[in-house]
Amino acid sequence: MAVSLGGARPPRVDAKDLPPGVTDLVVAFGRAVAYFDPAIVEVAAGASPSEAVGKWLAAAPGASGSPARGARGAIEVPVFYGGAEGADLEEVARRAGLTAEEVVARHARPYRVAAVGFQPGFPYLEGLPEELQVPRRDTPRPRVPAGSVAIGGPYTGVYPNESPGGWRLIGRTATRLYDPRREPAALVQPGDTVRFRAIDRAEFDRLTVEPRPARRAAAADGEAVLRVVSAGAWTALHAPAPRGRRSAGAPAGGPMDAEAHRLACALAGGPVGGAAIEATLVGPVLEALRDVRLGLAGATPARLRGSRRIDLAAGQRLDLRALAGGARAYVAAAGGLVGLEGERLSDGDPIHSAPTEPADLQPTPEWWGPSATRRATLRLLAGPQSELLGPSGLDRLCRSAWRVGSQSNRMGLRLDGPPVSLAGAPPDESQPTCHGAVQLPGDGRPIVLGADAQTLGGYPIVAVVASVDWPALAQLRPGDPVRFEPITLAEAEHFRRLAERELALAIQGFRLRLK
Repeated sequence: MAVSLGGARPPRVDAKDLPPGVTDLVVAFGRAVAYFDPAIVEVAAGASPSEAVGKWLAAAPGASGSPARGARGAIEVPVFYGGAEGADLEEVARRAGLTAEEVVARHARPYRVAAVGFQPGFPYLEGLPEELQVPRRDTPRPRVPAGSVAIGGPYTGVYPNESPGGWRLIGRTATRLYDPRREPAALVQPGDTVRFRAIDRAEFDRLTVEPRPARRAAAADGEAVLRVVSAGAWTALHAPAPRGRRSAGAPAGGPMDAEAHRLACALAGGPVGGAAIEATLVGPVLEALRDVRLGLAGATPARLRGSRRIDLAAGQRLDLRALAGGARAYVAAAGGLVGLEGERLSDGDPIHSAPTEPADLQPTPEWWGPSATRRATLRLLAGPQSELLGPSGLDRLCRSAWRVGSQSNRMGLRLDGPPVSLAGAPPDESQPTCHGAVQLPGDGRPIVLGADAQTLGGYPIVAVVASVDWPALAQLRPGDPVRFEPITLAEAEHFRRLAERELALAIQGFRLRLK
């Protein structure tokens, strides 16, 4: 869940300083948004979790005039303008009625970071001279090199990673604006000052570093316990999302169905906060490389009768291709799995476990947990732009029958159904998003954001699926029917705490049976 504070100065709070239950803080275009888990937030008597987080946010360092900590001087970014790196520099100059040299002279100046998002570490920089404010390209480039300095409307920015993009390229820098191995990962934060400095080709070449090795080349710790015989439709490792990723412009990540993930880890006897395999729609075939104890939860093959503990001897296989009851299955190991989280696994890949003794394959008490939930009705809260639906817009959204579209993924579920029109103009600026946010694009068909949603989005957020139903959202398959049901914030917080207690009791009961 999230609490928003408008008209705020950029708070400066490190992830390690977030209070219990608050998972992240994002500041964008004068608005601060705190993300939290209502089941964990510490509250005073008579207060609700959202009220407690709102009070903390209003008093956070730097917000609403409170003293800021860690204020930094201007961050210098050397830029080589023009050449192949600045492919649109001449076009920008022509539109502005200037020479290329005059564009560089006007652009190489200080800017204020208004937001970080779109992709990890991407800064939206305010202060671009009006004469340089040119529209984005009609057709985005399929590939923009990392480090490209670009202009888009009233903003200038730097692409931290190679990606598609429609902004006008005027130069390139060797400075890394985002590095997940660095703390903090994002070089700049909202409220910082960035100063571009023009350099020549020789200095740019000296500053340019060799590209980092491919992620798959990174060595995994621990011992290989499983081998992917067949990877299925989409299989990857996911651990609970770390705190503070959104503030760097990176998606929160983590498992789509956090309840099934935790249950799988508990069944395996490993850490509940460890990494587990997430399989989507068509699961993998896994082969044990040594004796191993696994926990399986979520959408499981019908023959396995739901969530359970599974012991495999070396050479035995677990076939998860026929998932039933939902869209996603989770597989955890006794020692916890380690590896490159979020990267798609391929046929033949080994999967490592943290060092642990081989599993004792003596018979254990049988136990089956709940199967995946494909809840056809998702409980819905009004979003920050719900007024754009008009007086009865939210009711109309809830009365309509929807189906999950085929182009759904971890970023979001696209819904097919009767288009919903807006009664007012959508916001001009991007805004912080969250898991469960219901965006309404121009075609009037909602998109419900998932765990890998971008941190900032331009489509209006008209509603938000309550966090208690995120596991059910994760288990919906393309073609499944969906309806919405409005609830209040107090009800959403109550249902979330209740679901947390029920899951904790289920895990506790299972562990007691094994003693």
